[in-house]
Amino acid sequence: MPAETSEVVVAKRGGPRALRLTSRPLPTAGDGEVRIDVRASGVAFGDLLLREGLVKAAPKPFVPGYDVAGVVGAVGAGVEGLAVGDRVVAATGGWGGYAAHVVLPAWKAVRYSVDVTPEAATSLALNYLTAYQMLRRTTNLAPGSTVLIHSAAGGVGSALVQLGALRGLRMFGTASAGKAAQVEAMGATAIDYRSDDFVARVRREASGGVDAVFDGLGPHSWKRSYPLLRANGILVPYGITSAFPGGRRSLPRLAGAFLRAPRTGYFDYFAKGVGVVGYSSGPMISEHPDWYREDLTALLDLLGAGRIEPLIHRVYPLGRVAEAHEELGRGRAAGKIVLTR
Repeated sequence: MPAETSEVVVAKRGGPRALRLTSRPLPTAGDGEVRIDVRASGVAFGDLLLREGLVKAAPKPFVPGYDVAGVVGAVGAGVEGLAVGDRVVAATGGWGGYAAHVVLPAWKAVRYSVDVTPEAATSLALNYLTAYQMLRRTTNLAPGSTVLIHSAAGGVGSALVQLGALRGLRMFGTASAGKAAQVEAMGATAIDYRSDDFVARVRREASGGVDAVFDGLGPHSWKRSYPLLRANGILVPYGITSAFPGGRRSLPRLAGAFLRAPRTGYFDYFAKGVGVVGYSSGPMISEHPDWYREDLTALLDLLGAGRIEPLIHRVYPLGRVAEAHEELGRGRAAGKIVLTR
């Protein structure tokens, strides 16, 4: 009987119950590829977008999963620098991670020897890489710069706060009251978005404005945050979670979000001396694979040295993936949700 692997498949658009654990023959590594025996994979908001049918490039059916950590199980012809048994972390490119085994181009698998858990390692390949590249590649803020980070207790938000603290930034972070202590402990001034007006609070405590805003919530938040920028400031939108109540797509919410988006143009940017630069990990990795490997290696070094500590909200076995999606959709996660084998 041929060897098999397990994976989570989405055959048609839907809610968490559209996720199905299935089996298929064990994949083989082709030329220039490696097969990773997955130990942990992250659950990301992008997986919800895929599940809801909002990413047209996704194959059908498909296996969600942006990031994995595991062990090299097989090496294809022409692969150098990797061997069976090496521990690796990788960004999959958008799908494929919810599986016991995944085959990827060898350049995406970054080997590591530091003593860290697979759960912590997989947090780096999407959440921390996104935060690191927004801080270093998109903005390159100087120490002492002032920033506003929305959803500061989330997967990317908490990574931004931890990395921002290492960079010597002054940070404001929006979060619910129950997560404020975590945000403060990581080094940011917490703002309860339910009971406090973040615009008024930032204007009161940072009278000159902020140098950057990192916003994964959506256009309504971008519109309110944009006026807080000081000259030469930059707004970095990287998500639209507010348009997905309960983790489900809402066409009225999507339409309303973009109707409330900032109405700005070239002359507005020119007159105010500010800018807007969106970030998406997929295009950044594809265009700059050298940055991807360099930045992920730097993050592994920081993790191994104990200078960053990924927040793991909860770990689920692969077979309980629907529960993991429901948990992420509720918007209550502080840090990363991880699937393990």
